[in-house]
Amino acid sequence: MLPAYSMAKGALRGFVKSLALEWAALGVRVNAVSPLARTPAMENAIREDPPLAGRLSQRVPLGRLGDPETDIGAAVAFLAGPDSSYLTGQTMVIDGGRFLGL
Repeated sequence: MLPAYSMAKGALRGFVKSLALEWAALGVRVNAVSPLARTPAMENAIREDPPLAGRLSQRVPLGRLGDPETDIGAAVAFLAGPDSSYLTGQTMVIDGGRFLGL
């Protein structure tokens, strides 16, 4: 599944860059977020297999899965706010270092 995952992620990054280039003249910024965080589906899987949380956390260099509100939400708020007014065409990877090797 890694080739399909990599292909999809690469396509999304290219799409963001293309839109950013096309819409910049209109004053529209386009950025993306690539998160690794606890989701309801992940919480359900962890409830069914409690050791899963530990196995997943071991794969993240920072040692934990992201919190949707504090870890991911803060980054999204930054991208939506005025402090990122000169940022476009970027993908912000918020994964605790999980995919540094890709």
